[in-house]
Amino acid sequence: MIKDVTVQINSAVKYKLNGNEFIPKNVDGSKMDTLIYNGRSYVPLRAIADAFKVAVDWDGATSTIILGEREGKGVSLLDLKPRLEDFFYDTEYLVITSDKDALTFHGDTEVVFNFGIDSVSKSKSATKIFVSLEKKFQTLKFYTWTTDNDGKLVIWDTTNKSSIELKRFDIPKNELKEIEVNVGGVDSLLIEFGGYNKTKFVIAEPYLK
Repeated sequence: MIKDVTVQINSAVKYKLNGNEFIPKNVDGSKMDTLIYNGRSYVPLRAIADAFKVAVDWDGATSTIILGEREGKGVSLLDLKPRLEDFFYDTEYLVITSDKDALTFHGDTEVVFNFGIDSVSKSKSATKIFVSLEKKFQTLKFYTWTTDNDGKLVIWDTTNKSSIELKRFDIPKNELKEIEVNVGGVDSLLIEFGGYNKTKFVIAEPYLK
């Protein structure tokens, strides 16, 4: 049920977050004023979510606001249409795939994944995956492995055209590694990976919750 109410707008209200000044902002970057209703102060939920780096999204089908992690596995990163970039800019070297041969990890026990990104670039430069999250997700999870002797993987927050390192991983040769990173409050994300002799590097079943 929706009903109309009368509120006041108070632009003089200030905020502090953990002892530091905090300015709630609108989507366009302008200062967000405080609403006063029945003697209480209100700001949009998204402003508070941004302050505490908590994901927030709207499910119109069920009229539900989603805070933090989603139920179940979440959303496939591939559904968000990531942009892939390799030194050679050649899809022969970097592909989104569901090919079981490419997505099978050959260890003491074989593990077969359903979808992922397969990089077989001969470049020593890092391979990059760019994706827009729009601050809707809390956690990124995926599996990875490489045939490189010195595999590296770095997750970056590239919101506002800046680059903030969220987490860095060493990926040992021929070892399956599970990756989990907090991406709450991240608008734009970069996954960067590579090594000295990168012959194969796989990002398998990347999900966002």
